[in-house]
Amino acid sequence: MAGLADGAGPGGWRGLAELLGWVAVCAAAGLGVAALLRQWRENGLRRYAAIPAAMVAVMAFTYAPYWLGRYAPMAAKILFTTSLQIAGSLAAGGLILWFAYLLWTGRRRS
Repeated sequence: MAGLADGAGPGGWRGLAELLGWVAVCAAAGLGVAALLRQWRENGLRRYAAIPAAMVAVMAFTYAPYWLGRYAPMAAKILFTTSLQIAGSLAAGGLILWFAYLLWTGRRRS
């Protein structure tokens, strides 16, 4: 991600949020591709479109950071890294709420 910012990238909580956002986006992309590949087991026309759609999604997800790192205008890079920071902040909040829920339900069962 340092190539996207044309430097070392942000430090502190913004850098951590960007990294966590990248992990969350990768996890969501993996789940999306898994959902597409799961269509292969079902009947119908969607079955035959599942594999090419999954391949296109993987190629697009692979090419997007390359394009952003080398050829994109700075406005696209800033938009991408800012959206990663927002996604990371939301993912951190979701993880905190999930851990609080696990602790709350675990104590009520005891």
